Amino acid sequence: MNKELTNNLAKQMTSSDISLVFPHWDIYSNETSEIIPAIFSQKSEQTGMSLQLNQLFELSNLLEFKRVSTIDDVTLWSSIYPKCFGYVISEDILSKTKDDIAYYLFYSDEEIVGTAIYYPSQQVVGLHGVGIVPKMRKKGFAEEIMRILLNKAIEEGFTHAVLQASPLGKGIYKRLGFTEDFMIRNYGLKSI
Repeated sequence: MNKELTNNLAKQMTSSDISLVFPHWDIYSNETSEIIPAIFSQKSEQTGMSLQLNQLFELSNLLEFKRVSTIDDVTLWSSIYPKCFGYVISEDILSKTKDDIAYYLFYSDEEIVGTAIYYPSQQVVGLHGVGIVPKMRKKGFAEEIMRILLNKAIEEGFTHAVLQASPLGKGIYKRLGFTEDFMIRNYGLKSI
């Protein structure tokens, strides 16, 4: 990232009415420019991970799941997702993309457990937004959701799954066989 690009980015972020964050994909390891820490502060970090899909995973059958398809589903998913992650994906975005991107709600004994996003593209499926509502955490549901989604991808003929792991979820993904490929660091403007 060169100085001119970094300065232009900072200028645009400063002039915005909302707080903006930009991702820096460190694909080639340790390429983060020294310019970035001078102007920006790191807000979060994710690990780009991948898995070759070659064997089905054992399921505990604790969960049922439903693809978002109706207006009521969209409203429910959009109300649950922020409880898992602390930020919103709007109903408008879901309504406009739900035919191309699969948004799922997961249940245990008819009680909402969490969400997931399943995005197929060619031979690769992207798994995103796997989140568990706070009161349902630490019960193995996140790993079970991943197993369900990975089996779905295998049954549909996908060869690889990819995701961006938070530090909280990375252990689950490693247990499932995912490998770490690169880092994504999210930056905002430094407070003055």
